[in-house]
Amino acid sequence: MEDDDDDYRPKTIKEAVERFIELWDNADIELLIESPKSYMKFLYSNMEKDVIERCELSKDNLSLLEDCGSPDMPIKEAAHVIIKDLWEEFHS
Repeated sequence: MEDDDDDYRPKTIKEAVERFIELWDNADIELLIESPKSYMKFLYSNMEKDVIERCELSKDNLSLLEDCGSPDMPIKEAAHVIIKDLWEEFHS
């Protein structure tokens, strides 16, 4: 599937963060809120798969990958960018 204007998947980090918050349960959001920045590696390992699935992060979602840094970046690295933004959403 090509990245296209009619595609319903998130195309920006902001849209991915909004989608993830909308689909996440309250216990998980509380964990994110209560975790200090020093726990980012823990959050990455625990949230990576969910972010990839819920934000439909894949190599063919070029707009979202580009917003995360590069259309050629590894999917897991892009997920980490989204997780960092999620964390910042609750700690700014």
